[in-house]
Amino acid sequence: EAIIYMFEDAELRDEPRTNAPGCTPDDACYLNHIYTNDQPETFDMVFQWRELLEEYTKAKGGEPKVLLMEAYTNLQNIMRLYGTPERPGAQAPFNFVLMSNTNINSTGRDFHDLAQQWLDAMPEGNVANWVLSNHDNKRLSTRLGVGRSDVLMIFLQTMPGIAVNYYGDEIRMVDTYIPWKDTLDPAACQTNPEVFNDFSRDPVRTPMQWDDTKFAGFSTGNSTWLPVAVDYRINNVKNQLAAPRSHLKMFMKLLQLRKYEAALRDGTYDSAVLNDDVVIYRRMVKDVKAFYVLLNFGKSKYTINVQSVFPEAPKTLTAVVTSLNSKIDERRPVRSTAVPLEREAGLVLEANFEAV
Repeated sequence: EAIIYMFEDAELRDEPRTNAPGCTPDDACYLNHIYTNDQPETFDMVFQWRELLEEYTKAKGGEPKVLLMEAYTNLQNIMRLYGTPERPGAQAPFNFVLMSNTNINSTGRDFHDLAQQWLDAMPEGNVANWVLSNHDNKRLSTRLGVGRSDVLMIFLQTMPGIAVNYYGDEIRMVDTYIPWKDTLDPAACQTNPEVFNDFSRDPVRTPMQWDDTKFAGFSTGNSTWLPVAVDYRINNVKNQLAAPRSHLKMFMKLLQLRKYEAALRDGTYDSAVLNDDVVIYRRMVKDVKAFYVLLNFGKSKYTINVQSVFPEAPKTLTAVVTSLNSKIDERRPVRSTAVPLEREAGLVLEANFEAV
């Protein structure tokens, strides 16, 4: 958590001003934090922690220990946290590149290029990770669009590496408005009723919506730390499990694929951008199985020719996961040369080469 602030300059030197417009002496943007962020000692400490974990596992046995790390810093410094083969660091320095550089207007091309930026920068032999929302930022559906939540969840769960899911995103929870009188986030409480909402993270920290009972099934007490979202009686885990199709059920199918399919866990990754809206990529174990992921981030419908991007794709593919707004039935065959892709829709199509 906030690892970049661990050490400061030993000489306590003053940091230079940024001269950024609108930044006052009370704002973080007023100074260029070259003496209080990302100090060399910080990275050395990360490497020491990794060494400690390795020594502990060697002495005590058990599963390998994983070091996850939060760092809001530039891409170069995040990559330094991975360490080197000689001095390894964190296995998963959180990838905030997508979360920090996308919004409701971001295109499929934007998402693809930012993801590729991470993959290109990552030191060889390490594992990528993907984060689209967390406790400090607006929820996935609020920040990037409710209509695109399924597309983004498919993206998160089918990219190579570790998928980091923030609670509630699997049922499409959105930010909840918390009035000034109920606000508890210190960052907001230090401001005033006029501007507090610009600083509060409380809207993304409301109770998980389990069912339609009091406090959404989150607590049997007389109150909760933060108010429950107003839509909890409709949008909750219980209702989505009971529905024939739901965001949660789609999420669960994606998890099952990740668990049992080597092509999604360890397979190769090749991608293409068809236009600003549509991204297509392939996860494959050669001569065994491939998954073709089609994601439409835009508002227009398309017919996609998978073979035009991946000529080895068979004539017929099987839809294994579809977003709720897709008109393709799961487990039904689809012609790879003419795949209908609805607006803001996502598909995971399977090709089993062993069966061909």
